[in-house]
Amino acid sequence: MIDNIGELVKFLISDQEKLYVEALDEIECVSDSWLSDEAKQAYGDIIPSDRSDRKLFVLKQPIGVCAATIS
Repeated sequence: MIDNIGELVKFLISDQEKLYVEALDEIECVSDSWLSDEAKQAYGDIIPSDRSDRKLFVLKQPIGVCAATIS
């Protein structure tokens, strides 16, 4: 994400009408979080959990149509 931060910021500005500073802050915050690292772990099946008594199971399948509105 950091390698493509310029393109991502431009996308947020054009798509969500964010200010440059807001878009840059959002990208930097997300790219530094646990969630951004989990995108690399899309191998399916079972993902190790931070708790020893739980496992995270990923089932990849289409669930249907998605509709979005801009307000």
